[in-house]
Amino acid sequence: MGFIQLNEDFIFIEPLNDTVAITGHPHRVYRQKRSVQEKVTEKPTPHSHYCGIISDKGRPRSKKITESGRGKRYSYKLPQEYNIETVVVADPAMVSYHGADAARRFILTILNMVFNLFQHKSLGVQVNLRVIKLILLHETPADLYIGHHGEKMLESFCKWQHEEFGKKNDIHLEMSTSWGEDMTSVDAAILITRKDFCVHKDEPCDTVGIAYLSGMCSEKRKCIIAEDNGLNLAFTIAHEMGHKSKASNCLLQTNPQSVNSVMVPSKLPGMTYTADEQCQILFGPLASFCQEMQHVICTGLWCKVEGEKECRTKLDPPMDGTDCDTGKKVGCDGFLGSLAREDHCGVCNGNGKSCKIIKGDFNHTRGAGYVEVLVIPTGARRIKVVEEKPAHSYLALRDTGKQSINSDWKIEHSGAFTLAGTTVHYIRRGLWEKISAKGPTTSPLHLLVLLFQDQNYGLHYEYTIPSDPPPENQSSKAPGPLFMWTHTGWEDCDATCGGGERKTTVSCTKIMNKNISIVDSKKCKYLTKPEPQIRKCNEQPCQTRWMMTEWTPCSRTCGKGMQSRQVACTQQLSNGTLIRARERDCAGPKPASAQRCEGQDCMTVWEAGVWSECSVKCGKGVRQRTVRCTNPRKKCVLSTRPREAEDCEDYSKCYLWRMGDWSKCSITCGKGMQSRVIQCMHKVTGRHGNECFSSEKPAAYRPCHLQPCNEKINVNTITSPRLAALTFKCLGDQWPVYCRVIREKNLCQDMRWYQRCCETCRDFYAQKLQQKS
Repeated sequence: MGFIQLNEDFIFIEPLNDTVAITGHPHRVYRQKRSVQEKVTEKPTPHSHYCGIISDKGRPRSKKITESGRGKRYSYKLPQEYNIETVVVADPAMVSYHGADAARRFILTILNMVFNLFQHKSLGVQVNLRVIKLILLHETPADLYIGHHGEKMLESFCKWQHEEFGKKNDIHLEMSTSWGEDMTSVDAAILITRKDFCVHKDEPCDTVGIAYLSGMCSEKRKCIIAEDNGLNLAFTIAHEMGHKSKASNCLLQTNPQSVNSVMVPSKLPGMTYTADEQCQILFGPLASFCQEMQHVICTGLWCKVEGEKECRTKLDPPMDGTDCDTGKKVGCDGFLGSLAREDHCGVCNGNGKSCKIIKGDFNHTRGAGYVEVLVIPTGARRIKVVEEKPAHSYLALRDTGKQSINSDWKIEHSGAFTLAGTTVHYIRRGLWEKISAKGPTTSPLHLLVLLFQDQNYGLHYEYTIPSDPPPENQSSKAPGPLFMWTHTGWEDCDATCGGGERKTTVSCTKIMNKNISIVDSKKCKYLTKPEPQIRKCNEQPCQTRWMMTEWTPCSRTCGKGMQSRQVACTQQLSNGTLIRARERDCAGPKPASAQRCEGQDCMTVWEAGVWSECSVKCGKGVRQRTVRCTNPRKKCVLSTRPREAEDCEDYSKCYLWRMGDWSKCSITCGKGMQSRVIQCMHKVTGRHGNECFSSEKPAAYRPCHLQPCNEKINVNTITSPRLAALTFKCLGDQWPVYCRVIREKNLCQDMRWYQRCCETCRDFYAQKLQQKS
């Protein structure tokens, strides 16, 4: 057994059985970060419901590995190693959503992320995730519940996995068909589902994971339910495993046959899944990365679904390894693609005048042991220490704490070290050395030289410090505000398609106590304002559309004419060029290229309305009409303006019906009649005429009613009409106005009426007698 060291990674080699060195036996090779590690060689002790505890006996002591050469010595301590033997199950909804091959690749990427999360040094121990079985369900088993109720689903999955994996059955791996022995013990079982579940409710909610506390290695409580919500599923699984594990000692039991475990990829997840693929995992196959949010991709993954106008996000950043952009750097103002750079004083877009450069040489050539060259003060930047010529001396550096380089007679190899709050780069090539650090330092740095009896050819050092450092008694005060020009956002694209440009907004910002705010531009008036950055946008080709020129002038300046325009089907390319397309490629009917028009430049276009009626109906009067200029330029000639009023005569209403007063009632009792005189007369001259309208003639008679008459009949007043006509001496009609009505109403036989209208009634009787004869 042994290991291969590659930078900070270790590749360990160990046999698969208990024998340390047997020729021809299979070995396993696995990678470990530089950290302490310990291998358990004892056989797993039997355990019941929960895993048993392994005693400390029988564990090998930590080994030391020493490397000779120039005083360098390395020491490694190999502590205990935890292994989680895991079964992963994907429900039918997830397999259907991704497809079998994509689901398998996606799950392995997730588990690789979980594995890397458990490798973090903050855990203090080594935790390995080993996938011994990966199952893709195409149908839901009859005894497995998958639904919205999370607690019920967790309980059902625990029972199901116990029946499937809890017994020593001859179960073959889906991804390793060579498995021929009983399956190794399972420490954890994970069900990944697309079902949106809730813990205690049978309805969807925001829950993404559920597990039993401290259930790791339990026969029936080692289960995890995790919702597939994209690549953040890795954090859900790691979180729930943390609840379950509680650093259980059963994880120390590792079956050597786990070499057949499902292998997970070592690439970063963002290198496996592009930004478009991450969006498709979150929002479906029609989603893609929103290019408009490219400049903030590192802060949040924005996606656009086909058919939707707005981009959406779940406020999670893209996975590590995702390509941010090609050939672009992040400026000191924090923007991707920004050209902002720090000057040698550490000021973003500064002019280099806020600090001063300290230079010097050290030429102490003889002596032995450590000699202090100088103390580099707090706040120093751009530190550089270089040997003039290769020498047998060694550069050394230490801060006020315990960090150092080449101190205590221990010589380091070239590398990066953290001292005084900054990263120090130490380079040694043969006998030549160099030390550099960007700074700023948070505490003083002591530069030393370890001299031997050989010749020292001297060294050169330089660094920068602020021009006006604060006094010692004011060093604890907070620094004043820093004003600088920064790119604070992007303007809208100047084109919706076919290729446009958008520029950054350059604002004066104030930095105070790690807070950034936009202030008035006057605060930055003495600073050089950078030019806005320009980025192409909306480069997708425009759809074809009809384009029309303006209408030509009307063919006639006055009156009806024709006008035309050019109509073409066009498409805009990404460079802004318009090209002619086929007419059938444009939607909708082709717009008209010609139309009728009317010239409006006529000098005189008066429009007169209809004459009104004459102001009088009998005689001479006046009639009127409206007159307006219809020329849009109001160029009508006043001398040609039609008249608006003229004289008129109208005699249509000269004759009117004149009415007299009503007469007295024709009887003294009972029903009678009243009459009045109706005559057609000229309203000016008073002459009679026949030009009145008969339809307008008023009534000449009306009935009248007096008190009832005495019902006693005077027989002397009754006579025959013949007798009355022969014996009564007629002196003419006494009531000529009513006599005609009395005759028409057959009232002549009454002596009373006959006496008043004897002449009319006599003619009536005479006609009657003549008709009888």
